[in-house]
Amino acid sequence: MSAEAGGSILQVDWILAVATIVNFIIFAFILKKLMFKPLNDQITGRQKEVSDALAKADEAQKKADQMSEDIRKWKSEAMDDIGKLKKENEDRLAKQKIELTALAKEDIARLKETSAKQLEAWKIEQEKNLQAQLTDIVSDITKKVLKREVKVEDHDELVNKTYNELVR
Repeated sequence: MSAEAGGSILQVDWILAVATIVNFIIFAFILKKLMFKPLNDQITGRQKEVSDALAKADEAQKKADQMSEDIRKWKSEAMDDIGKLKKENEDRLAKQKIELTALAKEDIARLKETSAKQLEAWKIEQEKNLQAQLTDIVSDITKKVLKREVKVEDHDELVNKTYNELVR
């Protein structure tokens, strides 16, 4: 309506106003049913996915932290075990060293004793050989000096006397 027809410029057309309001309500209802609800459902679903992913990430982080702590404990226990094994081996080696040293000393003592016995036996044997050779020499000298045979008893006495003088 125009101002010439006798109406005011600010005049409200109530039919048009009601039709606009009804149009707006129908449009809002259609938007709500066709757009807002699916969009809201999609946003809610996405929020749930994000919160589930965050929960899984937190759970995975907790597991990783627990595994890291377990690994640290295992490493610490392994290092302790290595230290204990090293100490045990050092103790065992020290004990074996002592035992082997004692055995070696015993072997050395046995060898010295055996060697001393063998040396003494060899010495006695050599003395007997020397005495026998000396007996032969003295017998030969006596025969030549006295120009006669010497009795066995005299011969033995003379040999023993001469041997004792030579040995001492």
